[in-house]
Amino acid sequence: MPTDTEEKADPAHADAEYEAAIRGLLARLRNDPSHRLLNVENRNYGYARNLLGLKKFGQLLAWVCLIGAVVVGIALTVDKGWRSADPLALPIVVSIVALLLWPRVNGAMVRPSAEAYADRVMDGLAALDTGSRNQSDDSGT
Repeated sequence: MPTDTEEKADPAHADAEYEAAIRGLLARLRNDPSHRLLNVENRNYGYARNLLGLKKFGQLLAWVCLIGAVVVGIALTVDKGWRSADPLALPIVVSIVALLLWPRVNGAMVRPSAEAYADRVMDGLAALDTGSRNQSDDSGT
């Protein structure tokens, strides 16, 4: 790992070193059965992050579905009466619920998952550090 002096002299290189170390750590922990919780938190964080990334698309899709269902419903009721539009009630309700829920998807929703994942990574690092100390103690060094 870079020293404080090296980090101050070349922050970009130090960041690359830290990134490489984290990638190496994650590669060691990723499929280790003793670090199952790390994988669970990674999945939770990925889900929350991806949901935030798809927010604008999700909102647009909900609006398109709502408007489309209303337009088709109006066209059907003009020709065949109210009962012909019954199947469109579900897409309309789902679209309205989605439009009401999408504003709750924000960075504040992602942060707890990100912090939990970071905590599990640090737990994994501590476990690897403890394991390597125990191995060196067992070898008599």
